[in-house]
Amino acid sequence: MALSPTESRFLATLAASMPAAVATEQLLHKSGPTRTPADPAYVWVTVRRLRQKLEFDPDHPIHLLTEPGGGYRLAAGELRPGTDWATRR
Repeated sequence: MALSPTESRFLATLAASMPAAVATEQLLHKSGPTRTPADPAYVWVTVRRLRQKLEFDPDHPIHLLTEPGGGYRLAAGELRPGTDWATRR
């Protein structure tokens, strides 16, 4: 699945900050909508969509992690043996 422009900006922001977490407010500022008031729900929804596209099990993420205190972190993880990214969906 292709990433939307917003998802790409989120992912780029998280990747540039690896391994540190990025606060929700910072994600809104760097990647969020510019014409509407900032809403943390925008980040939550975008992270959920990214997890559905990037994680093997979006309900148990290993790459796009929620950090205590209101942030997100991109973690480098290893693929599970025998898993092929091209055929996972």
